[in-house]
Amino acid sequence: MIDSKEALLNARTAAQQELASYDCRILVCSGTGCIATGSEKIYEKFVEICRDHPGVTLEFAPHDGEKKTGVKKTGCQGVCELGPLVRIQKGGKVVQYTKVQVDDCQEIFQSPVLAD
Repeated sequence: MIDSKEALLNARTAAQQELASYDCRILVCSGTGCIATGSEKIYEKFVEICRDHPGVTLEFAPHDGEKKTGVKKTGCQGVCELGPLVRIQKGGKVVQYTKVQVDDCQEIFQSPVLAD
């Protein structure tokens, strides 16, 4: 429970360290508009691809030589008419994909997720 400013700052630091530990984050919009256009299937496909890919881990633990990729559902990303939306964050680079379909997930995963 966060019951003081110090506890809030500690929670913030822990969250920032967690985010920094990822090599890549795949953020799938789960706002109402994107859910209505199929984002849940997109999320499930990215989880499947990551689990099945050698050298990529989804675990929230230290990783040894494997790329740590987070697949997360987000709130509305702001442009519902272009959904489903997927945002890839890798280092300081952010790529936004619009109107993503399940068939697009493998190609998105290959580049930019796996690209160095």
